[in-house]
Amino acid sequence: MPLESLYNPTSLGQGIRPGEHFVSKLFNSVLVRYTTLILTICPFTALAQDETVDEISIDDELALLAEEDMVLAAAKHKQKIGFSPSAVIVITRQDIEESGATCFIDLLRLYPAARIDTTLPSHRSIDIRAGNRVLLLLDGREINLEFFPSPFYDAVPVGINEMERIEIVLGPNSALYGANAVAAVISITTRRLRKEFHADLSVSAGQHGATLLEGSAGGGVGDWTFHGYIGMDRENSWADRNWTPKDFIRGTATARLDLGDGDLTFDGGLITGSTVLFSPDLGYMPQKNLLLFHTKAEMECGGLKARAYWYGLRTDLDIDIDLKHEAMGLTLGTIPTLDISGDTFHADIQYDLKLHENDLIIAGLDFRFTNYRCDQLVNPDIREARFGLFLLDERRITRQLHATLGARVDFNTKTNVAISPKLALVYNLVEDHFLRLATGTAFRKPTVIETSGSFKVDADPSFPEVKTLFEEQGLANPNLDNEILSVVEIGYLGAFMDKALRLNANLYFAYEQDLIDLSVDIRFNEFMQIDMENSDLGYDNSGGSRGLLGGGVSIEGELIEALTLFFRGELYQQWEVDEDDNWETSKNQLLASAGGIWRSGWGLTAMLSLVFIGTVKDDLRDPASVLGPFIREEVPARTYLIASINYRLDLGTSRLIMGLYVFNPLGASFRDMLAARAPDGSNFGAEPQGPHALLTARLVY
Repeated sequence: MPLESLYNPTSLGQGIRPGEHFVSKLFNSVLVRYTTLILTICPFTALAQDETVDEISIDDELALLAEEDMVLAAAKHKQKIGFSPSAVIVITRQDIEESGATCFIDLLRLYPAARIDTTLPSHRSIDIRAGNRVLLLLDGREINLEFFPSPFYDAVPVGINEMERIEIVLGPNSALYGANAVAAVISITTRRLRKEFHADLSVSAGQHGATLLEGSAGGGVGDWTFHGYIGMDRENSWADRNWTPKDFIRGTATARLDLGDGDLTFDGGLITGSTVLFSPDLGYMPQKNLLLFHTKAEMECGGLKARAYWYGLRTDLDIDIDLKHEAMGLTLGTIPTLDISGDTFHADIQYDLKLHENDLIIAGLDFRFTNYRCDQLVNPDIREARFGLFLLDERRITRQLHATLGARVDFNTKTNVAISPKLALVYNLVEDHFLRLATGTAFRKPTVIETSGSFKVDADPSFPEVKTLFEEQGLANPNLDNEILSVVEIGYLGAFMDKALRLNANLYFAYEQDLIDLSVDIRFNEFMQIDMENSDLGYDNSGGSRGLLGGGVSIEGELIEALTLFFRGELYQQWEVDEDDNWETSKNQLLASAGGIWRSGWGLTAMLSLVFIGTVKDDLRDPASVLGPFIREEVPARTYLIASINYRLDLGTSRLIMGLYVFNPLGASFRDMLAARAPDGSNFGAEPQGPHALLTARLVY
């Protein structure tokens, strides 16, 4: 089959469906035209290599790995960031240390492309380009749980001191990573294993009972290198200091065997404790006996990379839902605590093949099997399998023009086949200036809750129809289809004054289809019984479509050697599209941060950033009852400061780092998301965040 027909929407069966919207038709037309152009040009350039092109070969890119302008996650291999097929935010180890942040989420507050939505100290989510469908990776291993639509960011099994590098690949990337790589891929790389003995101990303490203890050590013997980490993380509620929603112990152990021409790595880890999640649809979900664990084996030898891992979930999930009828003042039923056991096995393999000096082929496949058990669900034994394969071609067409063309096919036992293409053209204007034009498609696979998670209900005998409604009609919908996102994007990356000033700007248009929505419309007849025929309950692809036009800019520079100033901003406008193709504004937001980092010559580093988050509309479940209507209101704009100061004292072979991190020191309390007053007078939704500070002492050997 010619590649042009592969991208023709009529050949995709039940994969990507363009629908009747002109945006989808335009997207597919542009993709086919660019694909045809690349296929026309490439054979001639392969036969007519000139000396100039040879000078800028793929080997030259790999020789630059020590530089900070490299990126790994955008194309699943190391490349110069200017040639990345996607917009990427790179956070280096130096950035992490100079931020003064003690956790992953606090660090990302400095980057407005990632809007932080906090409800509790134990539960923070991230919106990127108005969406929370993000794929989270730790050393290449997917952290997302099949049970939830977005990652559990507070359950990363390592602390921030273990993180060497964070890359946020913006926009769709299902062409490489498959399901859920929609709004972005966040890839965390841990610190490099070292043969010499090393140790790192830190303690942080602050307001609201915040306590963080971390320790790690490692070294090597012969061909083996080892590393271990353990941490304890605890924090009280900001609104109720007698409530501790976050109480974790986490740990990992890693061993690497040097094979001469490759490496074999083993690692395992766990998180145990108690926490509280929050969903705008379902409310608070306490987990009193949480256990997350994983084991992984990974081999890299030449161009071959293979990985297999298994992770498990054991928890008591208390779905805090009472089925109340406010008019009658009655509780019609309750949903019991869910005793959940889940296991996922994943295996993937990738091979990088350099056909010639200017052509790199990357091919891979992966398989995943997931099994969840829960006696409180109508389907107590849930099994899903998915299989995907991808092919990516990176080709240097001329001295300045670099093309990336790829596609992935995903099969799933619960949803239709998904085909995810990606195309990017990068033009190197001069040495450090790059223009990028990219387009691609991504998909989100429905979660286990959405396809199979209908709850059993303890119903009042006077209302037997409640049991019928929730157990037979149910929340779950086994016929759900994937959510689809298509994006066209242009970007610029440039450096001036010998890289003392760096500019990154992106403009994008995204179009989402087949959005999954939860409908709760319970109606009663004149006898105050549930009207089964006219009531609606459950998930469906009825969320319609959305369009998003946005842009982002980042400016960073060193006016003097000791001072770095930065400005980062993101602005977007979102529209809802109804069945008649009418576009109605649903959301617009401005996000920005500006500040600087000052470094003394005697070990002192200070950071100050002003963060602005504009007004945005949000939805929240009625706290009185899941049977009530959703609340839709505006979350007010907020402006706050983040400041930190660190002092580093060298002690021969060791160093002592003492720091102070301060969040919102001068501002009034604010909420990241909507909140309401529950019937008992307590807070329901996002807790107010006021000023708080954290002191840290860290000893590194």
